[in-house]
Amino acid sequence: MPTVTFTTPGAVDWTPPAGVTSAVVKCWGSSGGSGGRNNSGSGGAGGGGGGGYSVGIITVVPGNLYTGQVGAGGTAGSNANGTGGTGTDTFFTGVGTNEVRAKGGLGGVGGVGGAGGAGAPITGAKGSLTRPGGAGGPGAAGRSGGGGGCAGDLQDGLAASSTNTTGGAGGIAGGGAGANGITANGAGTAGTAPGGGPSGAFRSSGSAFTGIAGSAGKIIIDYTIPSPPGAINDLVATANGNLRIDLTWTAAADATTHRVQRRVKSSGGAVGGFGSSSSELSSSGTILSSDG
Repeated sequence: MPTVTFTTPGAVDWTPPAGVTSAVVKCWGSSGGSGGRNNSGSGGAGGGGGGGYSVGIITVVPGNLYTGQVGAGGTAGSNANGTGGTGTDTFFTGVGTNEVRAKGGLGGVGGVGGAGGAGAPITGAKGSLTRPGGAGGPGAAGRSGGGGGCAGDLQDGLAASSTNTTGGAGGIAGGGAGANGITANGAGTAGTAPGGGPSGAFRSSGSAFTGIAGSAGKIIIDYTIPSPPGAINDLVATANGNLRIDLTWTAAADATTHRVQRRVKSSGGAVGGFGSSSSELSSSGTILSSDG
């Protein structure tokens, strides 16, 4: 089965090839950014929430252009105890409003003991199956919070620990893992794409630290190119007078009509090429009239 994959944040497009009228679209949402730390006090900020997951079938017309978006991760919290930004949605749209959409995770709260960002919700998500992301972990005096896991095809994203540095695991079948929290000065650690949440910043002394931006989402489009109908191997043409030829054949498998074209003999006796004259025939035994 042919597959198209998009991982770079921003607008994407795809043109289905001939014969393709539907496609399975899988979307992973981006994660929220983690919280930052100012230069006062000792402790860690909250981790970013993991992205969601959605899958569905869209209807398409071969040769038409269809568009979507790979979600960008939420912005890092500022070094003034700033809260991380929310990850943007990942989506792809077929005919009309036929759309698959996964939501982004929320940002971790900055400052000592900042709360972890909520995982991506299923509210607003679109698809035949939608899954939420895991929540980021809270910061504490001795550590920062871990990032939440991104959902996968078979499992919701898992939340980071609320009592230690362990980040949330990514959902089975495609979800990115959240990063573990840190216990030494630093901005935190990025989560695993797609959609794994970053850990919060930690500061015990010295300078302030920004958080970490969230990881991007992802789109996978799976489609099937239909096989052409089988060949006709038993065509029989029988003359029936001077102006008619009778054709018989066994209909090809998976074919609903057969286009029959004919060469027309010119006045000088030469036989011309195939012209525009044709007939759409649905079964064997149909008579084709000649132009003389």
